[in-house]
Amino acid sequence: MVVKVRTIPLRILKDEALLRNISPQCPDYSVIENDYYRRKAGYWGETQIDHYLRLLPKDGYYILNDLRIPFAGRYFQIDCLILTARYCLVIESKNIKGILFFDHVFDQLIRTNGDLQEAFEDPITQAKNILLQLKAILKELVPNLPFDFIVSIASSKTVLKSDSQPMKQVCHAYSLVQKILEMDKFYSREALNNFEIEEVCKLLLKLHSPDQPNIMKIYGLTDRDILKGIYCPKCAEKMALHNTKWICRKCDYHSKDAHVQKIKDYFLIYRPFITNKQLRFFLDIPSRRSAYRMLTSCQLRLTGNGKGRIYYAPPSFSPNEIAIAEEEQDEI
Repeated sequence: MVVKVRTIPLRILKDEALLRNISPQCPDYSVIENDYYRRKAGYWGETQIDHYLRLLPKDGYYILNDLRIPFAGRYFQIDCLILTARYCLVIESKNIKGILFFDHVFDQLIRTNGDLQEAFEDPITQAKNILLQLKAILKELVPNLPFDFIVSIASSKTVLKSDSQPMKQVCHAYSLVQKILEMDKFYSREALNNFEIEEVCKLLLKLHSPDQPNIMKIYGLTDRDILKGIYCPKCAEKMALHNTKWICRKCDYHSKDAHVQKIKDYFLIYRPFITNKQLRFFLDIPSRRSAYRMLTSCQLRLTGNGKGRIYYAPPSFSPNEIAIAEEEQDEI
């Protein structure tokens, strides 16, 4: 039973929006692009967990994906948590290609890819640290519940090596279900009833705090770095608004709804609400009426009247920030 589904991380969506709205000549473009592809690869690795967990029986396994929990003034993230009546399992996902050597002497992961060798933080240690924090949070609610972990390696092409005995808690994603079934046999005594399982799920969902990154601040960008207007997807020339159509004068490409993605990008780059004036500036158009027509066609929730009207992003963009929109009506 999937209690919390996995969704595309907001950071990936924000990186995508930036890449659509800054020039490839921007000094930070390659940094953002590399970060985007790295995070996208990590997300793909996590989806491999979801793919194989579908093989588990539907009953008896409560699955919570992508949790971000506060602890001791910071946050820790759980790629996948499986709660059963017998144990609680944390799955840490890694999508790293090449040959991976787990060094248990220095607690590091060494990756060899061609002639390049580099060290990463040990995912086994990462998983153990997650368990320490999770146990501290749940110790009063479920004091007798055993906790365990698995490190899931997404790609079947990744070669796994170790300097010690076989690693029982590290496997490729395709072996996950078999590992879990082995744990079912090891943890045979029930520690929780259905009510207690539901209480743990409710607590974790309540504690979950989605990340709301300020993407402009993270990359040190200013408004001058953001391209204003609509650019042709065919030839990259700036398009002009003629009546209700966006027209490229270079290649004659035209679109009636090119502004829709631009409005979504505004929500992702800047803030989860927008005014008519802000949209005109962002689209580089003079007509208040045209901006009004575009905003109303998107069927966004709104408050206020006239120049004070505010249009809000759908909750899926940044639900935690929408409530404070009225306090942050500064310009772009």
